[in-house]
Amino acid sequence: MAYDLIPILVLLVSVTAVLLIMGRRLPQARSVDVASIPAERELRLKQRLLAERLRRRLQGFGRWLSAACRPVISVLLQWVKRGYRRVLDLELHYQRPKPEVAPSGDLTSTLSALVQDGNRLRSVGDFAAAEDHLIKAIGLDQHHVAAYEMLGDLYLETKEFAKAREVFTYLVKLLRRGASRLAAVQPKEAGQAQRLAASYQNLAMVYQELGQLAQAQQFARKAVATDADNPRMLDFLLKISILVKDRTLADKTWQALKTADPNNAKLQDLRQQIDEFR
Repeated sequence: MAYDLIPILVLLVSVTAVLLIMGRRLPQARSVDVASIPAERELRLKQRLLAERLRRRLQGFGRWLSAACRPVISVLLQWVKRGYRRVLDLELHYQRPKPEVAPSGDLTSTLSALVQDGNRLRSVGDFAAAEDHLIKAIGLDQHHVAAYEMLGDLYLETKEFAKAREVFTYLVKLLRRGASRLAAVQPKEAGQAQRLAASYQNLAMVYQELGQLAQAQQFARKAVATDADNPRMLDFLLKISILVKDRTLADKTWQALKTADPNNAKLQDLRQQIDEFR
């Protein structure tokens, strides 16, 4: 009976020995670096390659997007710079400068002298000095219509049409909102309606020079509406209407010009030009 137990004991001892050995080796098995296994290394290498390829593609797309957007951004920056430069120009021309002590004498005499000197300098071709005198007058009185009118005419003469447009646009606003003040300050000068019509006419001339005939016709019509019997303004509106081939307006304006200036030697020629685009 005892002999029968011997194999069982041997088996138990063997199993126990195996379990003890496995228990000692288990921590070592846990510490094995799976990255050392060839299959695992290959998988990680593929992941790195895919990540690197994605990064390169994203960088390439970023460079393409930057190149595509660069012209648009450049145009926007130029537009912003032009707008900022225009604001600065307007401030320099139309805003009251930091307090200047006016020359001796009352303000009216000082302004009159500046405008007269500006006109004299312009007549002899010294446009820079004339501009300086007129801007000084505007600095002393931001509502001095004569200074603005002469400054706008100066820019027309020197073909600085963008500056002329700014001056006459501002002058129109000034004349439209300051009738009572202008009548009080400059009672001996031309009536407001005629001056406003002249400013509209000058704006129309500026837009014609800039090649913007639709705007030129628009302001020419305003000039005629403000001073309806002025042959010079009717003549200009008629010529613009012929250029844009506005037959209805051309016919109407020709009749008005014939009534206002029946001895106008150009009436027949203008009539012929209108008839040519029936």
